[in-house]
Amino acid sequence: MSSKLLMEYKIAIVSKIPGLGNIVKKRIGGNFVPSLSLGCNPKLSLSIPKITDPNAISASLKGANIVFGDPSLLEPHLRNPDLNFSSLEWIHSTWAGVEGMVQLARDLSSRYQQNEVDARLEDGESLKKKAKVAQTNSPFLITRMADVFGPHMAEYCIGHIIRLERQFERFALDQKQRRWEVKDYRYRRMNELRIGILGVGSIGLHVAMVLKTGFSVSVVRGMARTKKNTLFVDEWYTASELPAFLHGLDYIINTLPTTKHTRDLLSGEALQHNLDRTTGSGDAVLINVGRGAIIDTNHWSMH
Repeated sequence: MSSKLLMEYKIAIVSKIPGLGNIVKKRIGGNFVPSLSLGCNPKLSLSIPKITDPNAISASLKGANIVFGDPSLLEPHLRNPDLNFSSLEWIHSTWAGVEGMVQLARDLSSRYQQNEVDARLEDGESLKKKAKVAQTNSPFLITRMADVFGPHMAEYCIGHIIRLERQFERFALDQKQRRWEVKDYRYRRMNELRIGILGVGSIGLHVAMVLKTGFSVSVVRGMARTKKNTLFVDEWYTASELPAFLHGLDYIINTLPTTKHTRDLLSGEALQHNLDRTTGSGDAVLINVGRGAIIDTNHWSMH
């Protein structure tokens, strides 16, 4: 990332989020970028292309120093070898996950550093200097959205739990067939359920809060590296206690990111601990709002 102070920063907003450009415009007030204003007061120019126009997006990104955007919209353009985005200093992703953007930064770093090396070699610099340049860091800063997804994910998780417990699909089918059959209709209320949350960060903690305060869920378990000071989690577990965490749960909500410690965490062996020792059955439902790599799909029954 360049450390040069600029008198003008070009900002591109490329996102499906309604009104994001206007929000950014109001926040920066036309004259200040906190992370990049190092003792200067740069002029800012804002570009908000139509996301349905690839050429407009490319033109907006070209020469931009700062980009706020959706990775799915940005990546195809930033990876285009025919376009040069070496002026980029900061990309702010509108997504919570950053794996794709981090890999993109590595790839672009390699491309632009090689271009820089080739130019230096033409000026007579040594191969030793080439190796040193190739080991430098990412060419731009990457930040992400945080502490905003909790309410969205809580609604998603609770919506699915209620959908399953109240058998909405069954009644939708009955309605289509003009049938009313409720003799065998049984359901559990939320306050009868035992729900475990894998990862009690910003999202997981908000889910726990809504489960407890909004629906009085019987037991909310949390699995995290450290216990947090909260009334919304009844029982705490660490990853080494995964079998005890899983045992007897009705729902498992995953909010964990993909790391070397979480990949394939829910393996077949781990899932055996959800079985009821008396009946031999285990029918916990996994609601995954984290990363898919936590799931060893060879051992899950998919519906």
